[in-house]
Amino acid sequence: MIKIEILYKCFSLLLLTALLNGCALVSGSKAVPISANDRELIQHAFATVQSDVPFIRHPVDGRPVHQLIIGFDGTMNDRERIPSDEKPTIVADMMTRLGGQYFPGPGMQNPHYRNLLDGMFGYSSADIAQLASEQALAQSRQWMSLHPDGEIRIVVTGFSRGAAIARHFMNLLTAAADQDAQLRHKVYFYAILFDTVSTGQLDKLDLTLPTSVDYMVHFVARDESRYLFKPVIDEEPDITTRVYHLGGPIAPPRVNRIVLPGSHSDVGRAYGKGIGMLYQQLTEQLLYQMGLIRQNCWDGTDEALLAGKHDSRGLLERVTGVAPPNSSGFTERQMISKQYPNPSMERSGEIDSRLIAMSLANAERGVNMQSYSQQLVPLNLVVRREGGKLSVLDWNQREYIDSASFSFSDKDGVRLLRYNFLPPYQEGGSTLLLNSQIWDRLPENQAAVLSYSFLTHEDEEETIVFVNDVIVASFPQHRAGARQTSHERSCGVNANGELRGKMRSFIIEAGTFKVRELDESGI
Repeated sequence: MIKIEILYKCFSLLLLTALLNGCALVSGSKAVPISANDRELIQHAFATVQSDVPFIRHPVDGRPVHQLIIGFDGTMNDRERIPSDEKPTIVADMMTRLGGQYFPGPGMQNPHYRNLLDGMFGYSSADIAQLASEQALAQSRQWMSLHPDGEIRIVVTGFSRGAAIARHFMNLLTAAADQDAQLRHKVYFYAILFDTVSTGQLDKLDLTLPTSVDYMVHFVARDESRYLFKPVIDEEPDITTRVYHLGGPIAPPRVNRIVLPGSHSDVGRAYGKGIGMLYQQLTEQLLYQMGLIRQNCWDGTDEALLAGKHDSRGLLERVTGVAPPNSSGFTERQMISKQYPNPSMERSGEIDSRLIAMSLANAERGVNMQSYSQQLVPLNLVVRREGGKLSVLDWNQREYIDSASFSFSDKDGVRLLRYNFLPPYQEGGSTLLLNSQIWDRLPENQAAVLSYSFLTHEDEEETIVFVNDVIVASFPQHRAGARQTSHERSCGVNANGELRGKMRSFIIEAGTFKVRELDESGI
């Protein structure tokens, strides 16, 4: 495998045209259905960004706060030059919405042409980080000269190589600030990174997290399998410095890695359709929690889930035998680990105190997120095959399905699993055909997860069957075992065109126990 990878890298670096987005030699875009395990990962991701997140606009100890926002896009990505079959990346979308300083990715630094060599090797990466650092340093010095008792909070985001540039930028600016008496220990970073990749620049950029990072969320693609897209991930030091507040509040985790189903560009939301649309909502909810946007309501359907994730393998991966997502031969993504430095005891205590203060500020302001959607809920069963018999051990739709109604029959090789829905959801029952493709993949005398999903593409629709998260069969146009859930409510729109929840929300103030209604003017 190592020899194949070396040959692949050499061949890829000789192909200038391989840099063009959509080139089949190095990138694919075939839709892949969302599995039951994928849905669990997505639910976990939303639960994470809806939990303990710092409200970064909150002034700690009353000190004035100056906020900068800086974003770095990925290779060959520029929000002003987007191919017709793609969307702006999630970073481009964020920066358009938040404002701040936006930097196109390597290969797109000149507004008049695409630099394919730069796109290939990423040699502009360090220069982009250096320019951003110099600009941020100048702004920080100017502001601190007016507010010497204040602090600088920098929101940093990046996708792909842009995330690698963001890491290098944070290290450059931290080093410069540490040499400036006016800025030392007064510059703090809040990073939202998307699938950090540093191809061609691994040894030229400082990719470790500096101790000046107060809070970071790194979204990492689980199903990316291309050789040149190994992500950089952060590992905790072997010996960590933590300050524990006995009996008091616990600080939000400082470094957060959230693994998401899909490919590199699914997480970066660069495809025209698919699960990346849902990851945009995920990011927006994080931004609301951090106090960066006012939108607190989301309307949606299951369109993103039905359009699926993507198989990004190009021709070269297919020729060298790399297996697609959710196949029996699929292997875990290889990653590059970077151990971040351990803060000093003093700095660790400061980080915890700051994060606790900002977390409590979120509770004080009353976070109120609302989401309305209409979804098809696929059927997931835990089954056990014993000889010619099949028993159902567990299932996900307990509020809809009559537990006593499961029955299995095998007549002349036609295997059917029947069950009934509880009233008033559906009269009669439902029948699942377990053909040989499905039956033969169920392990003997072992519990297995039999799950169903749906995929829509090019005006066609399929039902996909999984056994233990591996695709084993597909059928056209029939939604097996699905229940549709919907909500009548939807988001409202305020005078500024922002989506806001219609539900009235109240908060009980600590200490006084007074009840107050959340104000529309508050963020």
